[in-house]
Formats: sequence, C-alpha cells, structure tokens
Amino acid sequence: FAPVGEDIRFGLTAIKNVGAGVVESIIATRERKGAYASFADFLNKSELGILNKKLVESLIKGGAFDSLGHTRRGLLNVHIEAVDSMAIIKRDEAAGNASLFDDFEAPAPDSDELTAGLRLEISIDEWDKPELLRQEREMLGLYVSDHPLLGVERLLADAAELPVAEALDAEHGNGRELTVAGLITKVTRKTTKAGALWASVEVEDLTGAVEVLFYPSAFQQWATTLLEDQIVAVRVRVDRRDEEQPRLAGVKVTQLDLSTRSMP
Repeated sequence: FAPVGEDIRFGLTAIKNVGAGVVESIIATRERKGAYASFADFLNKSELGILNKKLVESLIKGGAFDSLGHTRRGLLNVHIEAVDSMAIIKRDEAAGNASLFDDFEAPAPDSDELTAGLRLEISIDEWDKPELLRQEREMLGLYVSDHPLLGVERLLADAAELPVAEALDAEHGNGRELTVAGLITKVTRKTTKAGALWASVEVEDLTGAVEVLFYPSAFQQWATTLLEDQIVAVRVRVDRRDEEQPRLAGVKVTQLDLSTRSMP
C-alpha cells in the first residue's frame, strides 16, 4: 500500500485469489504493450495464464477494472464467456494459427466490446451499494470504495451508548452491560463439547470492530437476527473474570430501522 497524492494505492496481491506471479505478469504486459484501455483490451493483451475465470472474477469484484468505465455487475455477467473465448484464441496462437486479434484495436470504454469474435453487451447496471460493498469486502478484506455505515452515523449514535472502539476500555468493570451499534461483518458458528450452538460475531462501526460472543442460550434466542451485513444495536456484558483480554458476551440484538435515518 502506498499514498499517491490524496489517494492510496491498494496492492493487487491483497486481492483474494491474486498472487505475486499474476501481478508481475499484468505489470510486465502493461509495460510491454501499453496501458489497458478496456476490459477487452486487458484480455487481449494478457498472457494465457491470466485468463482464469476465478482470477478475473476476483479482480472485477475488487474494483480493478473500475477506472476503465465498466460496472462490476456488467463485467461479471460477461466475463466467463469472454475469458473462455479469449483463451481459445491464445491457445490457437500458441499452436501457430493466425489470431483474430492481429489487428485488434481497443474500442472506446463506453462501446460494446469485440472480444474473440464476440460482441460483448456490457450492461451499465450496477449492484446496489450493500451488495457491491459486500463483494468488495469479500475480495479485499475491507471496504475501499465506500462504507455501508456512511450516512447512518446519527442512527448509530442514537442507538449506542459508546463507539465500538471504546467497548473494551479498562473502566468498564466485570459484569457491566452496555450497548454498541454497527454492522455485523462476520458470524462464526461453533459448537460446545455438549453439542450446543454458539457464535462469535464481529460488529464494526466507523471507529473499529469488536468480537461479541453469543453463548448457547443467547445465541438460541437471537440466531435469526445475527446475520452478516445487518446493521444492529447489540447489548453486551463485559466479562473480566479471566486475566486474559476481557470479552464481550452478547445479551440482546436489535435490528436498526434504516428508514428513520436522516437524509443528506
């Protein structure tokens, strides 16, 4: 990661399913053949090893092609056919056959793109913000282009007693109950030795993230509300009985009504 003016360059190897060899190939190809003008141009210039559907899907969801003028949803709808077709062309090239793209000229970003003899109808439709950010976080491990809690700060402040970052402050004594509010980003279901279900739940607001443990009785009561990507208020109890890091035990969960948020 590196600052560039007011921006931060995000290392490509931090994207899920993208390794160092892939990044080296992308950079070397760009230096040798010029900047990528469009999605079709990227596929056409890339080495055969880059034409992997899972890899290209990860790049799309991570936003790697955003600057080329395409929507992520539009690219995801056509990438399988495009990658398969271009891979066939490149294998034919390797076998000594003439390429359909010997005189290929990259089209303008806002046009339909001709790839491997196919005209790609790249839709301009995009996912809604929650779905786009969910996929982005899945690929990058964090939100980069936006955050699902931007715009609901007042709603969170009204529902919580304190920010998530302060939930484990030393001043909170053992057994104290308090309320935090934020986005459920991860739910890990587990089983006790006796076979009872419980869960570790990660709750995040704009100040940080905290783990909340829902032990069997609480989990049984609130399991249907403990869903990823839900914005909730969580009542927790501070547990400092051990000498280790204090823990937060979930007591109650309330899904917040986003229709009451203030509009800009």
